[in-house]
Amino acid sequence: MRTLFMRPGQTDEIRGTRSFLTLHGRAQVRGVARRAKLELADLDIAAVLVADDPAAIQTAELASGVLDYIGLVRVMPELAAGTPAPTLLKPIMAAGDTVLVVAGEPFLSTLAAAIAGRPSFPTFALAELAMLEDRRPYGSFREGESMRPLFLA
Repeated sequence: MRTLFMRPGQTDEIRGTRSFLTLHGRAQVRGVARRAKLELADLDIAAVLVADDPAAIQTAELASGVLDYIGLVRVMPELAAGTPAPTLLKPIMAAGDTVLVVAGEPFLSTLAAAIAGRPSFPTFALAELAMLEDRRPYGSFREGESMRPLFLA
């Protein structure tokens, strides 16, 4: 089981409004997804789950295209602050062998920690993609970088 987590790229965020990816944010997402596809050759996404947020949905759609996922992107309003992360373990694990989850911070790192069975998880950078393999830390991708090992305390 592989669980991938991705934070949206740069947005036009204005307090109190829903945000959308900027051109730079779109490029960030595509670049990180492209690098992941190159370095994780056997990546076969079974499901994409995304928070109900325009930037997260844009990120999921862009990353899905680059990663050759042609299925439906499932919007899950529960992927947001206020939802206890442990309640999402079952639906995420049941979604398939390789699942991409796209949401914003600080919720995304809280969810990743819950799935990894850790008290905390590093805060995701813009457009960062991190992967757990069988709920254990594996690696992460950031804009302009190759995969680096993911170490958790």
